[in-house]
Amino acid sequence: MSKMIRYAIIAVLCLGLLAGCGSNESPTTAPAADTATPSASTPAAAAATNTTASQGATAAPTVAAPSAAAPTTAAAATNTAASGQPVQAAALVNGEAIPLAEYEAQVALAESSFSRQATYSNKEEREAAVRQVHRQVLDWMIDQMLIEQAAARLGIVMDDAAVEAEFAKARGNDANQFAKWLKDNDLTEETFRERLRSEMLGTKMRDAVTSYLPDKLEQVRLRHILVASAEEANSILKQIKTNDDFVRLAQQLSLDMGTRDSGGELGFYPRGVLSPEIDRVAFGLVVGQISDVISTAFGYHIIQVLERDPQHPVSPEMAIALQQQAFMDWLAAERTKSSIEYLVD
Repeated sequence: MSKMIRYAIIAVLCLGLLAGCGSNESPTTAPAADTATPSASTPAAAAATNTTASQGATAAPTVAAPSAAAPTTAAAATNTAASGQPVQAAALVNGEAIPLAEYEAQVALAESSFSRQATYSNKEEREAAVRQVHRQVLDWMIDQMLIEQAAARLGIVMDDAAVEAEFAKARGNDANQFAKWLKDNDLTEETFRERLRSEMLGTKMRDAVTSYLPDKLEQVRLRHILVASAEEANSILKQIKTNDDFVRLAQQLSLDMGTRDSGGELGFYPRGVLSPEIDRVAFGLVVGQISDVISTAFGYHIIQVLERDPQHPVSPEMAIALQQQAFMDWLAAERTKSSIEYLVD
């Protein structure tokens, strides 16, 4: 299961929340460069996408809803809620229960959101996908509880008025359209508010735990050529080494439509934003040097370092990518040091 999926909570927790209510699906785009920034998602969208090390998300197989609720196991435990009443738990996070009923509701919502899209070749494939959906939903809920627990320790709270202001902004001026969007996404105004509150709290926590990030970093300016096969990449590399023009070859042969016309120009990147394969090579090259062929999830790359700046200003877009990566790292550390007990399959 991709950790990018698990950490998708760091941005938008409601499908189409910031993009408006015109669609019940979140858009997916292929990146111009192979980057390691997570995409935004609800549990439903997380279950329906498999994020590669990229800025965008690529669609993965979706699953038809087999039932309205997730199956539980005999291990599902009883925990005492703040009210003093016992609750069935799907998981315990540092001794705090994720209520089984809430988990089952989230699973039902996730399944419902993409049940109309699913096609599977056999029963075993479908059942495996269903199990993956259930685990992804629970992992999302565990991460959200870790965020809430950390927020409580730091005294970070969400103001009701701020939540209502964002709710009104999302609703817009067309109440009927908003109501239809809620229905299409199996949401109510109450559940939408709670997801909005979670998103806003996650944003506050992200800002709090990443406030140390600098506004200037060592960065390299790159250009690249992307092709589908190692054979083609090696052929192009031989041409470059015999003094063929990198820019011309990129314009003619690169599969990266976002940079092809500019001769493969990627711009400046700091460490930790590009995919690890490219990142390791890029920061090991001197200015003007051309890499060997690099294999990533997107294909085969040849890169060239055009400039290196030890204190290059971080662009707003890059700052977001670095902030989200730092938040993912923080959340991973929270998981490592926390006591997490899974009580359902």
